[in-house]
Amino acid sequence: MSQITEAMTYDNPNAQAEWRLRFVEDMGGLTLVAGLPRAVMRVLGWMIVSEPREQTAGDMQRVLNLSAGSVSAAVRELCDVGMLERIARPGDRRTHYRLSPRGWAAGFESRFRILSELRRVAGRALDGAGPEADDRLQGMHDLFAVMEAAMVELLRTSVAELQALDAPDGTTPIWRNG
Repeated sequence: MSQITEAMTYDNPNAQAEWRLRFVEDMGGLTLVAGLPRAVMRVLGWMIVSEPREQTAGDMQRVLNLSAGSVSAAVRELCDVGMLERIARPGDRRTHYRLSPRGWAAGFESRFRILSELRRVAGRALDGAGPEADDRLQGMHDLFAVMEAAMVELLRTSVAELQALDAPDGTTPIWRNG
């Protein structure tokens, strides 16, 4: 039985204290909504609530009961989109990972990229189709152009609003460049 399964058993007296592990499992349950593999969501969930904040791949394997390959793939994907960053510690040959200070903004920017790509593909098709283009293709292009602009503005204003706030002690604002 994994640490998570054991901690979540109802007859476990420490079940209430294991909110971190419950959070990880809840994040893993968002697989269909997020469009990401379960292991990626669980690793992300763990990195949001883990103590200490910096974790090695081995730490994640033990706590999450995942294979080395699953952790490696999840960490690679999360690093590629900017959610996690690699940390080197002097005298330690292992790579440590932590949630990137700009991780949430980077993650949203990555997800928004599809809007730009869909608009671009539709625009290229409109150019090629000329007078043969109909309302379906034009509607696709127009919708994604509006959505792309709105998402860029939403992220810009959200980050600006967060910058205007004082970050509470012990927190890292998403706008700070790592």
